[in-house]
Amino acid sequence: TSRGYETPEHKFFMRATVLASDLLFLMSAFIAFIAYDAKKYNWQTKCVFLVLILLSPPLVLVDHGHFQYNCLMTGLTLWAMYFCIVAALTVKQMALYYSIPFFAFILGKIYLMSGLNSPHIPGSRTLKWLQFAALISQEGVIVLITMAVFFWPWIFSIDQLKLLLERFFPVSRGLYQLKVATFWCASNMVIKWGDIFPAEFLFKLSALFTLGASIPSAYMCGRFPKAKMFKIALFNVSMAFFFFSYHVHEKTILVPLLPFAVCIRHFRYFYVDFTIVATETMFHLFKEDKLTLQYVFYLYLSEKLMRFLNVMWGEKKVYDKANPQSLLNSVMKNSVNIYRKYFRILIYLAILGLKVAEPYVKPPARFPYIYSLGYAILGFGVFGIVWVYSNLKLYCWYKLEMKQQGDKMKKSLGKDQ
Repeated sequence: TSRGYETPEHKFFMRATVLASDLLFLMSAFIAFIAYDAKKYNWQTKCVFLVLILLSPPLVLVDHGHFQYNCLMTGLTLWAMYFCIVAALTVKQMALYYSIPFFAFILGKIYLMSGLNSPHIPGSRTLKWLQFAALISQEGVIVLITMAVFFWPWIFSIDQLKLLLERFFPVSRGLYQLKVATFWCASNMVIKWGDIFPAEFLFKLSALFTLGASIPSAYMCGRFPKAKMFKIALFNVSMAFFFFSYHVHEKTILVPLLPFAVCIRHFRYFYVDFTIVATETMFHLFKEDKLTLQYVFYLYLSEKLMRFLNVMWGEKKVYDKANPQSLLNSVMKNSVNIYRKYFRILIYLAILGLKVAEPYVKPPARFPYIYSLGYAILGFGVFGIVWVYSNLKLYCWYKLEMKQQGDKMKKSLGKDQ
């Protein structure tokens, strides 16, 4: 609905625009992605994959129940793997969560195109650096022109530009909103950040934490700018933003959910748990919007579809392919087994406990939001485990790429001799 003008016809029109955005941008992007990334699977698996992503409970319930346009931003971001990242950024400032991996990927691609990665490519090093600088400048000019086109109505007014910057970086709105599954909210039980430190310091601290947590994935993605590295880096960095950036609300989990969805075949049951827990962290929002029935239906449907895909894909045997006998491979394999056999049970027991207790056990007067905090702490724990696992997976791929590159250089030197 809109404030002040809420006729049934206008409500229908607004809801229809969300559905149209879903069809035109998000669905088309996922169809194109599956056609490219899932070639080796049969059409039934591709269809289940598509339906599972498009009917992701958090995305459907927030956009079509709570009413937002996250489908437009996420659709443009998926198309941004081709040409739409600036458009996604102008739709919602949360697309900034994707900016670092895009920058690292483009930088890595330009580095390769310039021939700086190999001494065997003809041309002097000075000319290669000049070509690198020219290509970087070209990309920068394109971004600036595109941004100028989108923000043309506001760029001639300093006051309007200040309002835009305040919208992009809402320092005045606090470290986080309500009870949300972030580092700041979870740690606030021990350290009362807002009471100890001023907002300006917390803004700088959150920026430092976010950048520090993003750099490893961004570096690995830029060092080897390949599609699989880029997709996982998108998830890792957007989760770093979710955990550590300033003023995050519960619906922001939709931002990392998009790259996580396109990496679904690398995570299997981790994706199920992540999606279910993400939905649970927004349960009170859905309850307030009277979406309880829809919430139950989409959770049930997603779980059934994902179970089918888990059977199709099977289990991973080797994580560190660069060195299958490494301690890292052993730790990852044992940790995943423990998670799958034991920790998953604890997750769903915790959800069940919160669901049973909330209607019957009144929270203490001192802690009226204890159940919301419980969902937030559960979310932080599960999201944190998945994030660490994802970072380790990217590191394993990075090690494999380094090994393969070293092998190629040895062969090339052998031929030269």
